[in-house]
Amino acid sequence: IWSQSLAENLFLKIKDYLEPILFGSEYITTDWWQGNKQRTRWVLSGMSPLLRFMRYEKGGEHYAHYDAGYIYKDDNIRTLKSVVIYLTTCEDGTGGTTRFIKDGQRNIPIWDRNHLDWARKTEENEVIAKSRPIQGNILIFNHRECHDVEEYLGDTPRIIIRTDLIYQSI
Repeated sequence: IWSQSLAENLFLKIKDYLEPILFGSEYITTDWWQGNKQRTRWVLSGMSPLLRFMRYEKGGEHYAHYDAGYIYKDDNIRTLKSVVIYLTTCEDGTGGTTRFIKDGQRNIPIWDRNHLDWARKTEENEVIAKSRPIQGNILIFNHRECHDVEEYLGDTPRIIIRTDLIYQSI
């Protein structure tokens, strides 16, 4: 859905927990550098009104991938972080966790990395961290951080809202 009012209300609830300024460097996992690598300071300005509802049924999963930012007409404004709002809880042992993946690119500048989606399942030894969905929790991370959704084995659907945080260069 597209809802400016819902995005504004959600942003007001979380903004005090977020760092107000993002500093770009060649190893930070986000899209700050596109267009002009001289703009290295970005101030948090809001939440995208584009809210995508995602539903995972039993057996549903999402292979490792990298989210990408949205660059507005004024390329000094763009999304740099992903927001996942968990609307349901995945019980222990049912999978469905958001997992952060070791992709072997940490020592490569962000603009030289391969950001293509993976065509295979993640091996357990590639998992760095997991976030189990708990209703009401919010997960925020840099767009170009490699992550997946572990196969979901629960009987009731796993449902999330996926959106982005907007930044402006300063």
